[in-house]
Amino acid sequence: MTAPSPQAPISLEKVLPPTWRRGRLEQVCTPVRGVTFPSGEAADAAFPDSIACLTTSGVQNQVAWESRRFIPKYHLASDEQMLRAGDLLVSTANSKALVGKSCMIRDVPFPCTFGAFVTVLRPKNDVAPEFLAAWMRSPDALVYCYTTSSNTTNISNLRVSDLLALELPLPPIPEQKRIVAILTEQMTEVEKARAATEAQVRAAETFRSAWLNTLFSSASLGKWPMVRLGDHVVSYRNGFGRRPQGAEDGPIVLRLADITRGEIDLSSPRRVKMTPTELQIYRLEPGNLLFLRVNGSRDLVGRGVVVRELGEGIAFNDHLIRVILQPGLLPEYVRAVSETRRSRATIVELASTSAGQLTVNQDAIASLELPLPPLSEQQKITNCLRQQERISGGLSARLSEALEMLQRLPAALLRRAFNGEI
Repeated sequence: MTAPSPQAPISLEKVLPPTWRRGRLEQVCTPVRGVTFPSGEAADAAFPDSIACLTTSGVQNQVAWESRRFIPKYHLASDEQMLRAGDLLVSTANSKALVGKSCMIRDVPFPCTFGAFVTVLRPKNDVAPEFLAAWMRSPDALVYCYTTSSNTTNISNLRVSDLLALELPLPPIPEQKRIVAILTEQMTEVEKARAATEAQVRAAETFRSAWLNTLFSSASLGKWPMVRLGDHVVSYRNGFGRRPQGAEDGPIVLRLADITRGEIDLSSPRRVKMTPTELQIYRLEPGNLLFLRVNGSRDLVGRGVVVRELGEGIAFNDHLIRVILQPGLLPEYVRAVSETRRSRATIVELASTSAGQLTVNQDAIASLELPLPPLSEQQKITNCLRQQERISGGLSARLSEALEMLQRLPAALLRRAFNGEI
């Protein structure tokens, strides 16, 4: 679930059904604090007199048991710090977006404790563990944790006393179980629909790539000479390197964030002060071809985008390479060839890696080989490509809207459940 907005409304003032009551977590749960241990004493494998220990990385949608580390047993203060079925793990020290994230332990596959950045809520008899787990994932609970947690430099902390002060609606136990059963059924159907829609989104995104690979592997391409891209380039240029210091006046400088699915999107532009000479050097013109020079993703590094009409003087930053082609080679055609399986393999193979980032240089771009048909044939190919992009782009947009709606649905279902509306 995405991080809640601190402005999201809290619904606990809503009138609840007559048999329901309000309570606080401190009334229905026993809190258990995690084990404190020096980080240097944790190991990936078991050792004599050690015990498995979950940290915040184990608090996912389901318990990530595989993330456990091993610590000396003597750090346990009591047996209460051993995890039990029905316990709720809550991340109480984490990034702002993740503080308050929780998951329920359904069974314990091996003896295990938990670290100090996690708090366990151990339900008492008047709350069903599954009901409590569902409530802690509701928008109201997440917003409470978000707004109540305090910030330090790199981490947000949710005090146990504040966590226990969180109010929750409490129907009778049979009603809690009925609500959980309905929610489980609804969430299962939502997850099925979400997974199916994500698969359709991936299929739509690969449609264009499959079409390109089919086109450029056809026998008809054999009649055209194969050329090296670098032999048909007028110039290469890495982009402008200075970043803005806060808000600055000046031309828009294109970033990776401004490029989506091979198109330039200037809905959230960044401006940088530049001298007239700098703007002249880095200014983009219609027909320029840009390649993504730096990216953490193998699928994105080296991808191309063609500059169309931009409306004002726009430059580009040093995460991009500008390529100006010689006459006789259409930039949209070159971009199409660069998206084929063969070209992508070449680019990824030549990319260098540093600090988790992949980088392609001008030599890697120059080394691409492509068939060189007459301009008229290049134009036919790019016209067909635009038509295919309109089809796949429209489908992707509709599927993305459907996926966004499905991602919002669990929060809406939880809100209805805890307002007594199911």
